Amino acid sequence: MKIKKVFFSVLALLFLVTLVNAQNNITPLGSRFSFKVNKAPSSVHVGKEMSWEITWKPKSRRFLESLDNETASRILSKIDLLKENPFRYLEHYEGDYYKLRIGDYRALIDMDFENKIIIIEVLDKRSRVYKK
Repeated sequence: MKIKKVFFSVLALLFLVTLVNAQNNITPLGSRFSFKVNKAPSSVHVGKEMSWEITWKPKSRRFLESLDNETASRILSKIDLLKENPFRYLEHYEGDYYKLRIGDYRALIDMDFENKIIIIEVLDKRSRVYKK
């Protein structure tokens, strides 16, 4: 009976140590009692990726300029979010195009992956954008 208590106590202790080490990103080495902390090497640059550049087709730029200031600024702020992490906001549309939803408006977007350029092809109301 005493052996079972000791066994389960040791088992619970090992479980807690493993849990704490997993939360602190520590992995065990070959031996049971030595641990190594996983850190990025100092030569690796840890930071933001290169941001994407945004270009506009003339027709989509004219449509944006025709909108009232409040709506245009809302659309511009949403499109600016694409610079750092575009695939967080974009949905695949058809072929090589992506769509961005901005309230009642949609932007159809083409992407140049080699040069990291986002091209705003079409910008219009939700009811008209897919007909173009």
